[in-house]
Amino acid sequence: MGVNIFPVVSGWETELAPPTPLQKEINNVLCYGRDLPTGDDDGSWVRLPASNTGNLELYNASGAQVWAQAHTDIHADAEFWTGVFWLDTSDSAVWVWVYDIGTTPDTYYLAKVALSDGTVTNIGSCQPGDGLFANTFQYYYAERAAMGSGNLTIRDGDYRIVLDTSDGSIATAAAQVTQNGVSINISCSYETEDGLIYLSFFPTIIVANGSASGVVQRGGMAVNVRLPLSSPCGLLTPYFILWGGYIAVSTTSTNRVYNGRFFERAVLDTWITKIADYYGLPD
Repeated sequence: MGVNIFPVVSGWETELAPPTPLQKEINNVLCYGRDLPTGDDDGSWVRLPASNTGNLELYNASGAQVWAQAHTDIHADAEFWTGVFWLDTSDSAVWVWVYDIGTTPDTYYLAKVALSDGTVTNIGSCQPGDGLFANTFQYYYAERAAMGSGNLTIRDGDYRIVLDTSDGSIATAAAQVTQNGVSINISCSYETEDGLIYLSFFPTIIVANGSASGVVQRGGMAVNVRLPLSSPCGLLTPYFILWGGYIAVSTTSTNRVYNGRFFERAVLDTWITKIADYYGLPD
């Protein structure tokens, strides 16, 4: 009756069973999909902006706001947040990237916000090109080389750039990411640590077989896959982001999402590899 049904493959439900999440609950009754715990294990959490002009906030275990920073607090000329939010547990800070469209080309400002009191440390700026990293507001793939050191790699869709964390300049110019000569799917917000698999999960519910859909790409081939509803995506549009050495499932939505949403990266990557193998994606 007009329902889009994925091909049924024997053993799908058990072979693609999702990994067990880590128990990293936070003391937030609402459990917004953009509330992520700090690395202090004291019940405090960071609330990521709900939009490109929202606030970055910190709350304590009692639910009281400790500080709030707007994009203009990061830099006076900034007009929007990008989707870069990376928790560095060594620095006890959140690295952020904001931008100004009032210059030609756009100017992007790198900074870090101290968890303790919200103090902003401005690192520097660069001009990678108009529209490459700010077309839509979602949480980007961002990763520093190591906690407390190294450059910051950022990917928004199919473009990747590496920033020098000493001055915010461009260490590696923005370039399109390809596999076997094929650009990666622009919706893929996460990549496995080995850089071989890219994916994006969607909340599309296929009622006929009780699953949700997603896109997985490996070896230059991207396919729509189906996933158990118990998968980390929950029922809302999710983004897998690196957060304090773990993978967090986050969303800009203010509704509740899958509650146990933290995973060890190796465990999550193993599950993603099983999905790619199951659907016959090339290496």
